[in-house]
Amino acid sequence: MFVPGCFFQPTPVRLDQSKVNSTFDHGLDLPFAQYLQRTRQMVEKTRQDLNGPDREKIVAANTPFELVPDPVLFPKEPDGKYARGVLLIHGLSDSPYHMQPIGEHLRNSGFLVRAILLPGHGTVPGDLTRVTFEAWVKAVDYGVERMKPLVDQIFIAGFSTGGSLAVYHTLVHQDVHGLLLFSPALKVKSSMAWMAPWLIYFRPWIDIEQDEDFAKYESFATNGAAQIYRLTRAIDRQVKRGDAGCRIPVFAALSYDDNTVDAGAFIDFFNTTMTHPQSRVILYSGHPLAGFAANPRVTQVNSHLNSEDGTLIVDFAHTSIPLPPEDTHYGQNGTYKNCLHYKPGSTQRDRCLGAESRVKGETSDDNLKKYDILQRLTYNPLYEEMLIQMDRFLDQE
Repeated sequence: MFVPGCFFQPTPVRLDQSKVNSTFDHGLDLPFAQYLQRTRQMVEKTRQDLNGPDREKIVAANTPFELVPDPVLFPKEPDGKYARGVLLIHGLSDSPYHMQPIGEHLRNSGFLVRAILLPGHGTVPGDLTRVTFEAWVKAVDYGVERMKPLVDQIFIAGFSTGGSLAVYHTLVHQDVHGLLLFSPALKVKSSMAWMAPWLIYFRPWIDIEQDEDFAKYESFATNGAAQIYRLTRAIDRQVKRGDAGCRIPVFAALSYDDNTVDAGAFIDFFNTTMTHPQSRVILYSGHPLAGFAANPRVTQVNSHLNSEDGTLIVDFAHTSIPLPPEDTHYGQNGTYKNCLHYKPGSTQRDRCLGAESRVKGETSDDNLKKYDILQRLTYNPLYEEMLIQMDRFLDQE
């Protein structure tokens, strides 16, 4: 007997595992050029969106890369090494694309720049359903080890989960010279984050979307949240050991209004654990904050802005910090608009995606109640000012 509504619906291919991207199986001695080649081949074999004219753009966005400084402007040191190198680490569900602008800037400042792809990323969202944070840690360890013979000083630059991986690596190994952190995820904002490791057995997906963004998964696997929670707990354990500390210089930029990670928790961590006197934080906020004025290492920056094109920026979102307004995909006039906080097919999402949407910021409950239609901000309107502060920090070294 046929019962309406009771029929088999196959799982979209993108939500299944590719079975080639949930672990990090490369040895520490694998040449970086071979790592780049192998990872690119993996991306080309597994992605579902490479049949159109944007194939190369999509592959490039989701694969690791290397940027070498101009040898005339920045010749190698007498020991044959570059003076400084930086390893770039993207965030959860993101891709190396999110670190490309920072990487280009640092290359132009004389850094040897390398970006890795975290296991589970860059292929299909289903690969995040089985990955572990330990696999991410192995990828970071590999990136640092392969850079050691080439540079005198190693930095790690990380966005979101990439920032927490940078901190974890430093606490464990203490073999890098400095950190550059953007929206670092040392504590997840959700009070239910602790449930994620158990929720994966009952609800494998927190959100399922069409995954139309070529540089980021829009479907979000519960296991991804579980692994970032496990990573933050591992950081806490390292700190509580008593002999671990982040004693190197740290530059960080984050939004106090971040709806994904707890900015206040990072500031507490910064004050108690990141004790180097040259360390600096840029703290964006859409409203005045009390309690930070007396901290000379923390600079408050107003993020409630009126853009020249008539757009109102109410505050900065988690997603916005490392990307410039000129970015062709996520920027002020970019091709992508983040409206995932509205139900698919709803009038609100359609309006958010349309030209009438002129308010951008973080998707906090307060903002969604206050503004009829809100786009999540995907670029940093004060990006150039952030780079100036970052360069001043680096010039101290």
